[in-house]
Amino acid sequence: MVNYDELQVDNNHTTDGVNVGEFLEGLEGKRRANLGLVPTDDAGVKAMLRHIGEPVTRFGESAGDRRTRLLGLIAERNIEVSALADNDVEMDGGEEADGDDVPDEEFYTPASEELVEARRFIARDALGRSQIRLDALRLQGEVPFEEVLLGRRSQNELCKRYGLVGSQLISTRPVSMVAISPLDSDRVLTGSWGGDVKLLNGELDVLKTFDTTASLGKVGGLAWSPVDESIFACTGANVQLWNAESTEAPLMELTNHTNRVVRCQFHPSGRFIASASFDMTWRLWDINTQQELLLQEGHSKEVYTVRFHPDGSLLASAGLDGVSLVWDLRLGQMIMPLKGHIKPIYGLDWSANGVNVATSSADGSIKVWDLRMQRELETIAAHSKVVSDVKFHKNQLISSSYDNTLKIFSCDNWLPLTTLEGHSEKVMSFDVCDDYILSTGWDRSAKKWVVDG
Repeated sequence: MVNYDELQVDNNHTTDGVNVGEFLEGLEGKRRANLGLVPTDDAGVKAMLRHIGEPVTRFGESAGDRRTRLLGLIAERNIEVSALADNDVEMDGGEEADGDDVPDEEFYTPASEELVEARRFIARDALGRSQIRLDALRLQGEVPFEEVLLGRRSQNELCKRYGLVGSQLISTRPVSMVAISPLDSDRVLTGSWGGDVKLLNGELDVLKTFDTTASLGKVGGLAWSPVDESIFACTGANVQLWNAESTEAPLMELTNHTNRVVRCQFHPSGRFIASASFDMTWRLWDINTQQELLLQEGHSKEVYTVRFHPDGSLLASAGLDGVSLVWDLRLGQMIMPLKGHIKPIYGLDWSANGVNVATSSADGSIKVWDLRMQRELETIAAHSKVVSDVKFHKNQLISSSYDNTLKIFSCDNWLPLTTLEGHSEKVMSFDVCDDYILSTGWDRSAKKWVVDG
């Protein structure tokens, strides 16, 4: 590649009638002219960003960062800054010019006041959670390496001793979803394609059945509130929130989706819930007001699942287009596409470290992504058929599959530790807590796995 800064050019040399020296001097002159015309004051930089249809500011962005971003956009798009200065943007003082020639056209859809307030809340809430997470990681980093290694080896050995200790026929149709309460591991929800939602205890005894058959159809998603052990959400034709103490009617229904709702998850604060739908959108809802705050497009096919970052500041969505997208809820922008699967993505989870994302696909693989390096970290040839779900737990990665098995992998080297065999047909979902793993499937059963001894 030619370095034009070091190239000595004969001004008399021409190529196809073009004087190379004059051409390069013209490019350099244009670059310097653009630098001179770009405002140095922050108000002027914001005005120019607004004019070219870019966000005026980004979360955590300083005035210097903002001007650098503007310069990069100008160079990338070959924008004539002088034309902007003559027509639309006042360079001196950085304010838009007075007069009727200022365009009224907006280059974005303004957020509602409720969404703006929600973003502020999420930003403040995430700061506290991220500090706790980082402090925990810092403490882990102070533990001697030999002690960490021995602990992880011990955990991995325990995983190899998982055994099937219980099985219960739950429904007359495939059991599509299971969720263990994060506040009480003795409370378990199951949902089936028959439309029923049931509350079980840790011994797989059915305690209650919620009458969702007529309103939901196939139950796709179940999620417990992280702050209230009685509240849960389920999805099918719409999103419903229930009190586990009452089976009569839902607390609320969120009905704006125009097609089947597949998965849902509560924000770590418990104030919001996100839902993924076959209408090719995911949506963010305020539980207190029962209001839809955000309708987010971006996928080219049906959106199958959504998961919040442990801090609550980010959300990852994935779907039948085989792509996962990471969204910054504070900015309202997609900040990173995760592309690599060749078939639909059905499972998605964040690691507790807040850095890694795992996606599972119909191509039989699990991909682990590193957000710091913004790239794929590992591809695991996990199963011979569809990988229906995936979850991080401690230092393990667990998956379920249509090959009738569950598998556990070590997060140190992504090698398999054990395979759990017991389902006679497809494993559609599972959940895990410190005490056990619970899986459900096409064979209409729920099965419980614990470590022997």
